[in-house]
Amino acid sequence: MKTFLKTASIALMMAAPAAAPAFAEGWSVYDLEDVPGERENCMKHARNTIASYMFDHGGGETAVASWTTYGYDLRPGDQDAVIMCPVVNGNVVDAYLVVHGDTTEDERIFAADEIERIWNSMK
Repeated sequence: MKTFLKTASIALMMAAPAAAPAFAEGWSVYDLEDVPGERENCMKHARNTIASYMFDHGGGETAVASWTTYGYDLRPGDQDAVIMCPVVNGNVVDAYLVVHGDTTEDERIFAADEIERIWNSMK
């Protein structure tokens, strides 16, 4: 599932409309918008956001790569999330959130909305 999520999240990110959540069966994609400064600022923000969500709501484990932060088995339900921090448009860091879950749409959207809320509250 983790490899599938990574590959699928990149594909969904490319298809996501700017600044508006996109929903497909089992998926929620959010554009978290530009992040000032270097990629490391975005990655730190992503790690803090996922950690805060897991502290408040529960979850399994996290993982970090060079431009992605993952949260697995997030509650409610069993959601997996990735916050991506790609460098786009010549040195602009843009953040995207992808949440995937096989449980209810309401649980998935709750997790995505709550992660977005935490992200925005930490700006």
